[in-house]
Parts: sequence; C-alpha cells; structure tokens
Amino acid sequence: RSPWVFEGLGGPPVRRKMVTLAKERRVMSEAQVLADVQKALGKLPDLALWRNNIGSPDRIHHYGLPVGSADLIGILSPTGRLIALECKSSTGKLRPEQIRWLTAVRAMGGFACVVRSADEALSAITRARLGKSE
Repeated sequence: RSPWVFEGLGGPPVRRKMVTLAKERRVMSEAQVLADVQKALGKLPDLALWRNNIGSPDRIHHYGLPVGSADLIGILSPTGRLIALECKSSTGKLRPEQIRWLTAVRAMGGFACVVRSADEALSAITRARLGKSE
C-alpha cells in the first residue's frame, strides 16, 4: 500500500504523505507532566508539596533553591521526610547539576527521583512511604 494519499475536489489531486499513528503521538511536555503530577499528588492527605521556582531576575539576585534542585519539593507526614521530584518528559534528560541535587537529597535521608507521569509520581510516593530512597 502506498504511503501517499491523493485527494482533491474539482481540481488537480493534492499529494499528501500519510502520517503514521506513532508520528501523530506527541511527547507530553515537561510542563504538562509537572501539571499532571501536581494535580495527582495534591490529593494526597499525607504530602505537602510545593513547586520549586528558581531563577535570577538579574546577575546579582537569585531566588529559589540552588540550580539543579528538583521541580517539586515536599514533606511526607508523619515522618517529615523530604521528597524531591524532578519532572521530565518521556525524552527529557537530567543535567549534571540535577543529578547532584537528587544524589545529595538521597545521601541525607530524603527521597528523590525522576518522574515522567502522574502514575510514576504516585508510585514514587508509595516507595517513599516504604522508606526507599528513590
């Protein structure tokens, strides 16, 4: 079967390549993953969670946690355990400073991991409740 479709009404046919289903699927953006994770985890009664905004409005001042810190920072009740979640798209890669941050959180007894969907985030919190480090 030809991958080309010819269509047109009342004029010459227009040649247009058919797009496969795999190509039509779009990778969910990191911003959408973050929004979905916040919505899912916001329903958990034993987790306080904040969006970690960082930046520098000029070359002198800096706000937020250090560069590389996780997108979402939380506290798990009743233990008070620190939770650090880095949200990435399905193709997103960690930068070296993000790897260092997640490693430091784990070394200090916190829970830190990368999540690529709301389901992964819910599974991560379950692991955190069980005392895992990632």
